[in-house]
Amino acid sequence: MTNRIIKINKSFYDAIDSDELWDDKNQQIKVLIDAVNKFLSDLSLEFENAFIDKTLFLDSNNVMKVFPDEFENKLCPDFEDVSLFMMLDSEMERPADIDEKFLNMSEYGFDAFYWFFSRRIKQAYDCGEYDTGWFSPYPADDQEQYIIQENQNEYEEALKIFQKDNSIELEKEEGQQKSYEIEALKGPFGYRREGGGIVIYMFPENLDYDAVKQVVEDAYYEYTEGEDGEKILDWVEYDPSILKTEMAGDIEDEWTLEEVTEMINGKDSATTKFERFITKEILAKDIPLIFIDSDKNKIFQLDKESFKDIIKKYKKQLSIFVREYDHVYDY
Repeated sequence: MTNRIIKINKSFYDAIDSDELWDDKNQQIKVLIDAVNKFLSDLSLEFENAFIDKTLFLDSNNVMKVFPDEFENKLCPDFEDVSLFMMLDSEMERPADIDEKFLNMSEYGFDAFYWFFSRRIKQAYDCGEYDTGWFSPYPADDQEQYIIQENQNEYEEALKIFQKDNSIELEKEEGQQKSYEIEALKGPFGYRREGGGIVIYMFPENLDYDAVKQVVEDAYYEYTEGEDGEKILDWVEYDPSILKTEMAGDIEDEWTLEEVTEMINGKDSATTKFERFITKEILAKDIPLIFIDSDKNKIFQLDKESFKDIIKKYKKQLSIFVREYDHVYDY
């Protein structure tokens, strides 16, 4: 649920930068509250009232409080760095919509921290334009620096406070997309046009397509321009998708361990054939092999050693799902 929480860091210094306010702390607080309320009102209008009716902030001791009810003079946050937390009442259908709405806040400059395709990112907005951050047109050498890993406890703490409001239904609804914890996926995740683009998903028993979707969102996050000029994610998948192999011929879409090993000559056991097949036809060719653990809600990439542990644990329960990805306009 923390992926619905958005954090904003903003300076409100300009609101209290006048001589008559410097010596009047109470009046400063009042002006600051008014300025924050205006910002939140404009934000809510832009997001079409998509936030729940509660906003949190960090006081000067970095303690989470409710705004404006718990705005205390002695613990008022620094005017130049106010941290606000809002929660969407539901996930955006298109994560890119959040970015577009922030760009539309052309009167303001602020830093936003929000969930974008299986990662929490940071993006600075400067009066309708990008400043430094994930979407910046001239990013730093390492874009990964804008993936936020620290202070995750802030979002957990905020969620607990939001959950105290009985009017908010935060329990998992039947049929709602399951959320997985994704460990670092090394790839390589490429595109078919460039000679790559094949990803193999491995799983015991039934495949969770929501998990596949999360992997794609994590691995393919570059944008291109759509036909109408709108930004769209630059990936498509081939259906059917095919893995061409020497040992078992063409593997199309979803195959069980037994179906794969029936195509392999020899008297070895099915698990031995499958282990040799995965090692030779996938891992040795540097094709990403992604394991989906639906029981523990985890997704991680397998190498030769971790694959041995998986086949030892699950044996004949394993299946694979082949996907090929390409650029949008190369499909």
